[in-house]
Amino acid sequence: MISDIPGEPRSFLPRQTPAATLARKVRWHVGLSQQAFAVTFGIDPERLGWIERGEVEPDPVLEAYLRVIDRAPHMVLAALAERRG
Repeated sequence: MISDIPGEPRSFLPRQTPAATLARKVRWHVGLSQQAFAVTFGIDPERLGWIERGEVEPDPVLEAYLRVIDRAPHMVLAALAERRG
């Protein structure tokens, strides 16, 4: 949020959106840094950062993917390993 009030500094304050909270929660649940999580699960690191800071909302597919990672990270890792073969 940026302040447009005269005399107030214009500063960005991160928003605590449900998607931002979900992304951070899932990443912490898996126990990886933001960069490692993004690389491991094939998510653009820059986009993940934007989501976690509440700057953008994930598309519905990415949000669903985060929920699947949260519930069964081992299954997602196994599926990704098969693909990378």
